[in-house]
Amino acid sequence: MKSILLAIIFLGTNLSYLHSQKKQDYYWPMGLGSSSFVFEYNKLPMTPDTLLSPFKFRRTMGAICDSEGELLFYSNGCRVADRRHEVMPNSDSLNFNCFYEKFFNDDDCFFGYIEKQGIAILPDPGNDEGYYIFHKPLELFLDGGIADFWQEYILYSYVDMTLNNGYGEMIVKNDTLFNRKNLQASHMAVINHSNGKDWWILQPGDIENGNRYYRILIDETGVAKIDSQAIGPIFIKDEWPLKSMGGGQSKFSPDGKKYAYFNLYDGLHLYDFDRSTGLLSGGQYIEWSPTDQFQSAGSVEFSPDSRLLYLTNEDELFQLDLEADDLEASLLLIDTWDGASDPFGTIFFMMALAPDCKIYVRPGSSSNVFHTIHNPNGRGQDCGFVQRDLQLPQTSSAGGFPNFPHFRVDEEEKCDSSITMVDGMTVFWRRDLEVYPNPVSTQLVITIPDLGGGHMRLSRGGQILWDELVTSGTMSIHKDMSAYASGIYELEFLPEHNRERRIYTARVVVE
Repeated sequence: MKSILLAIIFLGTNLSYLHSQKKQDYYWPMGLGSSSFVFEYNKLPMTPDTLLSPFKFRRTMGAICDSEGELLFYSNGCRVADRRHEVMPNSDSLNFNCFYEKFFNDDDCFFGYIEKQGIAILPDPGNDEGYYIFHKPLELFLDGGIADFWQEYILYSYVDMTLNNGYGEMIVKNDTLFNRKNLQASHMAVINHSNGKDWWILQPGDIENGNRYYRILIDETGVAKIDSQAIGPIFIKDEWPLKSMGGGQSKFSPDGKKYAYFNLYDGLHLYDFDRSTGLLSGGQYIEWSPTDQFQSAGSVEFSPDSRLLYLTNEDELFQLDLEADDLEASLLLIDTWDGASDPFGTIFFMMALAPDCKIYVRPGSSSNVFHTIHNPNGRGQDCGFVQRDLQLPQTSSAGGFPNFPHFRVDEEEKCDSSITMVDGMTVFWRRDLEVYPNPVSTQLVITIPDLGGGHMRLSRGGQILWDELVTSGTMSIHKDMSAYASGIYELEFLPEHNRERRIYTARVVVE
C-alpha cells in the first residue's frame, strides 16, 4: 500500500511538473514576403504556417506567450500586434529617432527594424499582467551627405495586459533604460536571475579600445542595478561590415551557467556566468577571422544539454565540446554550405535553439528554406545537420530569429523533444550515399544501401529534377548526367522501411 501511495505521489508530482513547464517562447513570428509566417509550437505537429500579421519582419522580432504557450503579443521592433493580430494601442514608432525617420521614411517601418538581438520581451517580476519590451535603436549622424551610425541606448516600453479588453495596451514607450556610447550592435542577451523571478540583461560595449560588459538587473521595483565588468580581450572597433550587419551573437547556455560572445573578428569569448551576481569568470578564447572581406555574419548557439557550442561563419558550421580539456582542439567542421540559392544564397547566417530541441539555421537574405540541426546534443555528424530541409510557407526575412531568454533555465527539461514537425518525424540521421565518379560528366553510379528499397531524388537549389522509387533488392542505379548543366546537385535516398530515421545524401558535381 505504501509503495502504491508513493507511486501516486510521484506521478502527481511529474504531471504537475509537465503542466507547469513554461512555454512563453512557443510563438515565433517571421517573414518578409507576401505574407509573414509563424512557428507555433503549441500546435502539433508543428507546421510553419502563414501569419496574417499587420506588419512584416526584417531582423528584429520578439514575442511573448503565457505559461501555457498561448500568444499574448509580438513585435517587429517598430510596433506591437496583439493576439488578434491587430496593432496594439500606442505601440507604433518604437525606436523612433533620426535613424528611424530617415531610414524608414517611405514605409514607416512596416517591414520591421534591422537589429539582430535588438529586442527582448520579459514578464514584469512585480506584476503578473505587465510586460517589459527592451529594445535598441540605431543612432544616425548626417553631415554633407556623409552618414555615420552607432548604438548608445537601450530603451524600454511597457505593456499592461489588463487594458484594451484584455488584449493589452502600451502605457510606456521609448523610455531610456540605459545610455552608454559605443554599445555593440546586436548581442543583447537576457537570462533569469537565480531567484527565478528577476532578469539580467547583458550587453557588450566600450568598443573604442574596451572590453566592458554592462549588466542590468530588472526586479519587482524596476531597474534595480546598472553595473559593468571589464574582462577578456579588447573588442575590435565596430566598423563596416560589422556595424552594418550586427555581426555576431551572444547567448547564454540553456542551464544558465555559460555565456558565449562571438563574431568573426573578435572570435569566441566563452565565460562562466553567475546568475546571482551577474558576473562573468573563467574566460576561454578562440581567435577567428573572416575568409574574405565581405564575410561578417557570425552566429553562435548552445546545445540543449549545454555541453556543445555551435558556430557559423556564413559558409561553414562548426561544433565545440565545452567539456574538452583543450577547447580549441575540440573544434569540428560539421558541414560547408553547398552553394545553393532559393532564391538567394542559403548561407548559414543565424542560429536559434527552438522549444522542439532542434537548432534552426537561417540564411541572411530572402529564402524559402531553413537548415536544421536535428539532434544538437549529438557529437560530430551525429548532430544530424541537414541543409535546406525545412520548407517555409512564405519567403523568410533578412535573417533574424526572435530573441528569447531561456524560460526553462531552472527546469530539468530545457526543451520538449516530443514536439514533432510536419509529418510527425522528429529526427533524420544523415548518412553518406556512395556515388562515383564524382565529379561526373556522363554516367553516375549510385550504390543503394541494403535497406529494402526506398525513394531517390536529385535536386538543385531546392528544385526536384529527378524522382524515382527504388525497388527492394536494387544494388545500384546508373544515371546519365550528361543532360544536366555544370554545377552542384543534391542526391537523397530515403529508405522505405525507415525505423532508424536515416536519410542518405551526397553532393554530386557535374562537370
